[in-house]
Amino acid sequence: MQSSTRFSTDSDVSPFEPSVESFQTASECIVIAHLQGVLRDEVKISFSGNSLTLKITGPSDKEQLARMGYYSHEVSRWYGYEKTVQFPVEVNAAEAKATFKHGVLEVRVPKLIKK
Repeated sequence: MQSSTRFSTDSDVSPFEPSVESFQTASECIVIAHLQGVLRDEVKISFSGNSLTLKITGPSDKEQLARMGYYSHEVSRWYGYEKTVQFPVEVNAAEAKATFKHGVLEVRVPKLIKK
């Protein structure tokens, strides 16, 4: 089993922010975000240098939500959320892999291997 080192965690997560953890193994950096109530299409991931930015998009207009059949208490409280995770090492963002299952986003980014 590979050992891992945690480099970022939200230990004092507000109920209005999803829990986001970041850690690294010998070969990759991993970001896990718990996004219950968020749909896959509402999650946007981007990279800039050695950082990953997670954005949660969604309707913000209550009338628009009502037309879609939602009540305000059913709507994700995280719409508009944005978080940037700075990796402690250089990463190969072009080879990143993301999965989103049961409200949990997992992003695996290989470390950049220098020759």
